[in-house]
Amino acid sequence: MENNMQGVSVIGSKVNLNELVEKQNRFEDILIQEEMLEVQHGNVAVLEEKKEDDQEMKEENERQIIKNEIYSSQELSQDFLNNKLFYKCHFVDCSVSDNVKLNATTDFKECTFLNNDLHFDDVDKTSFDDYIFEKVSLKGNFIHVSFAGSKFSNVSFIRNSTFIACLFDHTNAIEYFDNNLIKLSNIELVKKSNDNAEIMKKVNELYEILKSEDKVLQQELIAKTKVDEEDVLDYILHLDDMEYLKLIAKTSNRVVEEKMV
Repeated sequence: MENNMQGVSVIGSKVNLNELVEKQNRFEDILIQEEMLEVQHGNVAVLEEKKEDDQEMKEENERQIIKNEIYSSQELSQDFLNNKLFYKCHFVDCSVSDNVKLNATTDFKECTFLNNDLHFDDVDKTSFDDYIFEKVSLKGNFIHVSFAGSKFSNVSFIRNSTFIACLFDHTNAIEYFDNNLIKLSNIELVKKSNDNAEIMKKVNELYEILKSEDKVLQQELIAKTKVDEEDVLDYILHLDDMEYLKLIAKTSNRVVEEKMV
């Protein structure tokens, strides 16, 4: 909605998007939990919902943030997973209790599942963003679940598992998520069109051009026997506009000369 919401996580809150657009509010690196947002004079006031009569229930349902924990050979129960945000946690040789259902109160961020049997009943609006799934068996109905930025390795599926309207941006899901194995609906799995070996060939060609033209670069990388993509990208990103234009001109001339030969 044309607002800068970078690094913001709003959990269990109410936001009037029309007012935010009108006031052009800006948010950065804010975690808002169990609260209500209200726009006042162009600024955002955070008003805590006060329910004194229901305070005990609210405390039970408050979302807990768990960081950098390691869980080994543990059965993950409904009570254990409810109302949790797991951040940079590791689950090794774990399994899921019977009849576990996850919803938007449970999320995982930058965690690892290694050698786990993740056999859920249902998973709805839960995120597994920037995750590593290795030697994992998946089961359940996954609806509106985010796997953005996650990496899959040696993943298997239990029959009749479904994935509906899930997000797989910047993942290698296409290597494992197949309609012949599971039911996929309203999902787009994009395969990278360029072969990695071909990309690295082009990167090294560009590196040779840069090295022949730039003495400073030669000195900085003199100890390197092999260049990687980040070396070249970092160099290009730090060029000013004129240096960038000169680089493009030199590169273009070099390509034309090679083709003519």
